[in-house]
Amino acid sequence: MKIQGHASAGRRPYQTLFPSHSGKLRVEFKDVNLILHKMKIVEDDFAGDLLVPISSETLISQQYDGSWSFGSGVWNNDETKFYFDNTGAVACIWQLDIAKNTLNKIVPEHEAFNPIFLEIGAEKVLGYFLGHSIMIAKPEK
Repeated sequence: MKIQGHASAGRRPYQTLFPSHSGKLRVEFKDVNLILHKMKIVEDDFAGDLLVPISSETLISQQYDGSWSFGSGVWNNDETKFYFDNTGAVACIWQLDIAKNTLNKIVPEHEAFNPIFLEIGAEKVLGYFLGHSIMIAKPEK
């Protein structure tokens, strides 16, 4: 079994950056803001390939009221979806669909945290932690 994800433990930093596999997309958690950055590769004779920002879009922005407290996140392999946990009042696992520009709650358990991708045989599934167990959810295609 292969595991892909970002493990986190204890307190989370004020600002966290989750680059996609290619580096062309980045999700940033900054306080209670969720920001999507689109990047492009620029060739530089001295430094090699550089990633430079094309655009940034704040998808969630609000005053802290306990609703949102972002945790860990993981990209799917084709970089069309980003999964993350929230430990605030609307705690659960969320799916950010980049192409559709939608945000959906996909694991409603309030104690669910730290989404990861698991490869079981040829099948890729979204895993998450619930208490002392690893649970499995099959994200929509």
